[in-house]
Amino acid sequence: MGLETKDINTTSINYTLLSFSFDAIIEMIRMKIEKIMKTKNEIQIEVTDINETMLYALREKLISDDMVEFTNFFRGHPLLEVPNIYVKVSSGKPQTALKRASKSLGNDYKKLRERFLKACAKYESEN
Repeated sequence: MGLETKDINTTSINYTLLSFSFDAIIEMIRMKIEKIMKTKNEIQIEVTDINETMLYALREKLISDDMVEFTNFFRGHPLLEVPNIYVKVSSGKPQTALKRASKSLGNDYKKLRERFLKACAKYESEN
């Protein structure tokens, strides 16, 4: 179970997955945000220089936030339009909800990295 496979180089594949995860985190750090619309309890922003996988993960974090009434992201045509994230909160500020979701997502990736490196070290010591 886990990392053991006989017909492929599992360690190499796992390190590639780990590298992908860190690339996704770097993308979040480099992404550019432009405010489109802001009210007391709503915000809509354009997000550039990030792949949609990270936007889906961010949306899931926002959905799980009790203060968020509604959230979604809209991608439009991939070559012609920039993805938008919309957040409506029942209380608090929508930008605070975005910050909470981003921080939570970062913590998830940190935990994933720690577990992954521990599993790789165990695999390497056994082989």
